[in-house]
Amino acid sequence: MRASWTYNQILEAYFGFFVFSMVLIPRVIGIMFIPLVIIYAIGIVKRKFTFHLDFITILFVALYLAYLVGSFFTNDELAAFKTLEYKLSLLLIPILFSLRPETKLSIKKPIFGLISGCVLAILYGLFSAIQCYLNGGGGSCFLTASISPILHPSYFMVYLALGMVGSWYGYRMNWKGFKWYLVLLFILVGIVFHGLALSLSGILFLLLAAGGIMFYYVINKWRTLGGLLALMMWPVIGYVIITTVPQVEGEWNGAKRIANEYFESTEHFVSTREYPMSGSEVRLVMWSVSISEFLSAPWGAGTGNSSSQLANRLRLVNQPELAEKGLNTHNQFLETAVEVGFIGFLLLLLIILYGLRIGIKYKNWLLLFLIFCLAFNCLFESMLQRQAGIVFYTFWI
Repeated sequence: MRASWTYNQILEAYFGFFVFSMVLIPRVIGIMFIPLVIIYAIGIVKRKFTFHLDFITILFVALYLAYLVGSFFTNDELAAFKTLEYKLSLLLIPILFSLRPETKLSIKKPIFGLISGCVLAILYGLFSAIQCYLNGGGGSCFLTASISPILHPSYFMVYLALGMVGSWYGYRMNWKGFKWYLVLLFILVGIVFHGLALSLSGILFLLLAAGGIMFYYVINKWRTLGGLLALMMWPVIGYVIITTVPQVEGEWNGAKRIANEYFESTEHFVSTREYPMSGSEVRLVMWSVSISEFLSAPWGAGTGNSSSQLANRLRLVNQPELAEKGLNTHNQFLETAVEVGFIGFLLLLLIILYGLRIGIKYKNWLLLFLIFCLAFNCLFESMLQRQAGIVFYTFWI
């Protein structure tokens, strides 16, 4: 008969369930905080914690406070309130995790929760895609949002990438159930799903991460010469993937052509693109108007004001259709800079730089992977504008 669970085991188990829910039922993640807070409250009463405030927690709290201050300068109180509500995890999770248990927690259950959630999300995506195909939807049923119906593909690829690395970590740590063939199967399926999701940022990050991991292992085994050879081979592998996978080749060629047009004449490109546009075209237009907005208001337009301010900019550059869409910047660095100015941008940058420093100092490879993932994806998506991104990154960091 199993002995009763310790407090730490209960906390670890709920972390695993919390992550599992984050993947499969993201709409109710706010509700999932209630049991978490209760568990922590019981721990405080029973004196299970010591409070330890570290620098990265201060940075997260300061970033939330920047948005709170920005709300006093908003033109849309409702939008500002919603933004503060979505970003509350920037405040709540770091403060909760500043309460440190007497004994170190294991990451096994959260990793298992992430992988389990990803597996079920993949199966549900395949089921939905097959249903769509049988109803006459064609091959597009197995691509982009159709294969990732629960989460936006860009977010799900982030979850899946960490799950893939976490599965390998579990195998290396000899965790029960993390057999090499199961881990390999999960990683291969994850790679295939990256291709089906057609998230260019996800595919590029996967290539960069795989290249970095390969380079690290080759350097350790064959020293400098082997590492240099591996580094030289990786662009060749990337080229083969781009030229042999039709969907990836199409995305790559389209992005390259559009980038060339953009750099030839930015103003002409922005004002002459016809609606509807490709994802790459939308990003370039939104980045341009976002930079213009930030330069005109370096201290920020105010929390919740980014959509309306960018819409005004879009109308000025002859893009009324995009203005009506109420799009974000598709770049978290610019999104933060537009809303809360240079200070918010600097705080976000410091979170990334400090995370990298801690990861390198303590050889915490999972943290390094996560921080690189955040930094890279923030270049192409406003990853911290939705709870799916905010909760995920603050929890794991």
